[in-house]
Amino acid sequence: MLGCGVLHPTILKNAGKNPDDIAWAAGLGLERFAMKLFDIPDVRLFWSEDPRFLEQFKDGKISNFKPFSKVEMGLFSIRSAIKTFLSGLRTARDSRKTIFIH
Repeated sequence: MLGCGVLHPTILKNAGKNPDDIAWAAGLGLERFAMKLFDIPDVRLFWSEDPRFLEQFKDGKISNFKPFSKVEMGLFSIRSAIKTFLSGLRTARDSRKTIFIH
């Protein structure tokens, strides 16, 4: 339930401490309780503006998180990636022929 980590040397320096020292920070945030309550695997989702995350939770209702792909289907698909890749290969092949013919 506790989040923790090593402080960056710049933070230590700005606090008037020796930046070569190692310092740990720990905290008990509400996000950690929500992660446990809603079965959310990654604390970074709380700062996401992704509607697939935000629309899963309603006031007064407790429901488990439903995982989703990190890649939005509307923006990327295997078919379009392969088509783009093959188009690039054809262009490269055609330009090689042109270079060798001249």
